[in-house]
Amino acid sequence: AMKDLDRYEHFLWNVANDCNNNGKPELSALIFEQYLPRKEKDKIYSKEIAINFHLNIANSFKDGNNFPKAINHYLVVLENIPDSEGALLGLGTCYFLMGKKDIAKPYLESYTEKYDAKDPRTLSSLAICYMEEKDFENAIDFFEQAAELDNGKEEGFQAIMYGGIGTIYSKNLNDYPNAFKYYRKSMELKPGEQVLGEINLHVLNMSFKPQGHDLATKFWKDYPQNKNAVLAPPSLTKEEIEKLPYHHLNLKKLSE
Repeated sequence: AMKDLDRYEHFLWNVANDCNNNGKPELSALIFEQYLPRKEKDKIYSKEIAINFHLNIANSFKDGNNFPKAINHYLVVLENIPDSEGALLGLGTCYFLMGKKDIAKPYLESYTEKYDAKDPRTLSSLAICYMEEKDFENAIDFFEQAAELDNGKEEGFQAIMYGGIGTIYSKNLNDYPNAFKYYRKSMELKPGEQVLGEINLHVLNMSFKPQGHDLATKFWKDYPQNKNAVLAPPSLTKEEIEKLPYHHLNLKKLSE
């Protein structure tokens, strides 16, 4: 159909939209990506419409996790509209998800300076970028903003943010009173098992420090651990376990 755009234009348009509406954003973007240059070449679209097309294609590639393709189109938008909200956020998000936090940071900074963030994960991503650079003051600030913007909408999100702040205070700044404060805030929000495990690990580390021992003891008093959990019995009997070739009783029998 792409070989005869004039004949199949309506068909291609419908297919691209159907793909986008049915969970195939990258396929939709691939169609529109071939479709757009022909329209631009024939000067059928105005510059404004063409730029908007690039932004929509970039968003579809991003949603389909094709970040390099998305970045190419976001950059076209940014070249024409330096303060584009969608392009700044899109570029920051793509580079962050690609693990290139040093590149993501200036885009996310520019976005948050010019616009009100709508997604708390944008702010938490920027906080992580600051953590990478050991700028803990800004990291804490943006984790706080992310928790405030979420306001309990996503279950467990605020607990993760406050737990992260507590860890910065305990691990990086050795500020145990503030660590205790934010770990308490996280616990009050009933964190998931993973966050709870991380908090307990850092509180245990606090307990070995003279300045953190009393606070750790108080933490465990206020939030006692479940000591009644019973481990499931092994699936093998004691005798069967002892017969295993890698059991310590049998190791001396094995060749080197």
